[in-house]
Amino acid sequence: MIDTDDSYILRQLDDHIKADNVVEFFSLLDSAKMPIDYNDNHLFILVCKVGAINIFNKLLTHSEVDPTAQDNYPLQSAAHHNHVKIFKILLADSRVDPTASNNFALYTAAAHNYIKIVDMLLADSRVDPSVQNNSIVLNTHKYNNIQIVKKLLKDRRVLQKLKQQNAIETIFYSRSEVNINNLLIDSFDYIKNETDAKTFIDLI
Repeated sequence: MIDTDDSYILRQLDDHIKADNVVEFFSLLDSAKMPIDYNDNHLFILVCKVGAINIFNKLLTHSEVDPTAQDNYPLQSAAHHNHVKIFKILLADSRVDPTASNNFALYTAAAHNYIKIVDMLLADSRVDPSVQNNSIVLNTHKYNNIQIVKKLLKDRRVLQKLKQQNAIETIFYSRSEVNINNLLIDSFDYIKNETDAKTFIDLI
């Protein structure tokens, strides 16, 4: 919880973060004698949310900063606001868990059509895009982010779970003019027509 006495300083720090002003940010932090990891890394999380890459890089040189703070919220915040550079650095940190909060990073990136972040997450073996009964692909399809839906369909776990849910023919046909057969044809080079698509589904 943020103390009332700190609110003025925090507003000033917030301005420096939005401007990505490294010198002013750290100068104020030092003069106010505010710890870098104040309030469970509140400032670091704010930096990830705003996308202040220069302050971000400087903060990471301090051992007090925890990139996994508040259940990996820095990564989730960077994903939610499409700050690709910050997200990439955090994802490369072995301490950071990209699956935290039921794969929220992938859920929000897919929903907002952030293709670069989705690609990075799908390339990470720890990430399961079929979690929570395929909520990620179904939500992404609801927003008609077809390019990302195609990427998600390439994961066999997604297709298998869709089949178990009987969602392949019901959900996809009802939510968009783009049907599952066309999505599969567009997603896989070896699926050439609807017959191939139906055969593929049968073999899942």
